[in-house]
Amino acid sequence: MSKILILIALLAAQLSPSFGGDLDFKKGDTAGPEKVSNSMGMKITAKSAIVVDRKSQKVLFEKNSNEQVSMASLTKLMTAIVFLDNFDKKLSAKFLVPVEATLLEGADIDLLHGEEITYKDLLWGALIGSGNDAAESLAISLGKKDFINKMNEKAREIGLDGTHFSGVTGLDAKDHYSNAGDLVKLLDYAISNKTIKEAVQVKEFDAHALNADHIHHIVNTNRLLRFDYPKIKGGKTGYTENAGFCLASWSEDKKGNEIIVVVLGSDLNGNQFQDTKALIDWTYNNYSF
Repeated sequence: MSKILILIALLAAQLSPSFGGDLDFKKGDTAGPEKVSNSMGMKITAKSAIVVDRKSQKVLFEKNSNEQVSMASLTKLMTAIVFLDNFDKKLSAKFLVPVEATLLEGADIDLLHGEEITYKDLLWGALIGSGNDAAESLAISLGKKDFINKMNEKAREIGLDGTHFSGVTGLDAKDHYSNAGDLVKLLDYAISNKTIKEAVQVKEFDAHALNADHIHHIVNTNRLLRFDYPKIKGGKTGYTENAGFCLASWSEDKKGNEIIVVVLGSDLNGNQFQDTKALIDWTYNNYSF
């Protein structure tokens, strides 16, 4: 009988998400949050997911977090990082939108060929509205081929060992992939930049064409932020056919305890938000910070 119970326990461990690990995240002298319940975690629709305490970098929950997957528009976090690393003008400077930036499929902010717009509005359009046209414009402004090389150099610099970029928008492409663990590191690094941190918290804004009577009203694609879920601070959404519905989020409770949650490959639009909300609530309810 005892052998049967042991076998059942082993099978359950293989089928269930895990928690309380480190996956090479944990650093410094801080032990991190301690689990205070017997809960075995959350059942989520996402193919892979991870929750990490931002202060200690301790993993609090994970499901297939090292699995190589498409990352969709979470790519634009790196696009923003590399742009700001290499941009030597003021963000209020003007950019003339080229025709190639307006021809991409997928999400856009409705940029027009020949339109003048500020670099700040392009950056915010890429991060808040997930505009492929905005992200493409940022890369074109600095030289797109070299830009992608710099994205991969930056990935190596910040320890994204399971990530490779072959584009700046997140559209499905060969050799464009990441994993949930790497994307935690990417979001954590991105929001250490005050410009990106500010942008990913904005619910909506208007970007103005400077040489035409044209306004782009841009609404944040993150429903948890837009609909005032109290613990959410910001983040980045993504979707492609290969990637499914994805969300990388930064959350904080009333005591200032910050966690980063990444869910990848949710099956239906909306489930990425429900999965994230469930993981945030579960984490704060089951860990002592």
